[in-house]
Amino acid sequence: MNRFFQQVNALFKNWLISALYFSVWFCALTFYNEAALHLEPSAVRGYGFAIFQAVLLARFLTMAELILPTELILKHSVYLAILFRTTGVSILVMLFRLFSIGLEGLFYYKPFLESILNFFEDDIKHGLAVFFMYWLIIMPYIVYGILKHLAGERDLEAHLLASRNRD
Repeated sequence: MNRFFQQVNALFKNWLISALYFSVWFCALTFYNEAALHLEPSAVRGYGFAIFQAVLLARFLTMAELILPTELILKHSVYLAILFRTTGVSILVMLFRLFSIGLEGLFYYKPFLESILNFFEDDIKHGLAVFFMYWLIIMPYIVYGILKHLAGERDLEAHLLASRNRD
C-alpha cells in the first residue's frame, strides 16, 4: 500500500511540475500574441484558457505515461522515442489549442468552427508555425523525462544540481 501512495505522489508531483511548465509557456504565448497583434489585453479570459490548456495537457501527459510508459518507447532508439513522443504530444497540444480557440470564439458569440478557421487565416503556414512552436516547447520536457527515466531521478537531479568547480 505504501508503494501505491509513493506512485500516486510521484504522479501528482510530475503533473504539478508539467502543469506549471506549460502554464508559463502558454501564458507567455498569450501575452506575445496580444502584443504582436496589438490586441486589447484579454485580462483573465485569455490567460485562463492558457492555464486550462496547460492543466489538461499535463493531465493527459501523466495519463499517457501510465498507459504507454517510457520503457515501451525506448526499445529502438532514444532519438526516435523523443521524436515520436514529442510529435504525438504536439499534435495533442494543437488539438487542445484549436478546441480552446473554438471555445473562446463562443464567448465572443462567434461560431465554433468559424473561430477555428479564422485562427489559420487561410494560410496553412500559420498553423504549421504554431505546431512547430509547440513542438519546440514540448521537446525539453520530453527529453528531461526520458533522461530522468534512463539515469534515474535521483542521479539526474544530483548531476544537474551538483556544484561545478571551475579549475
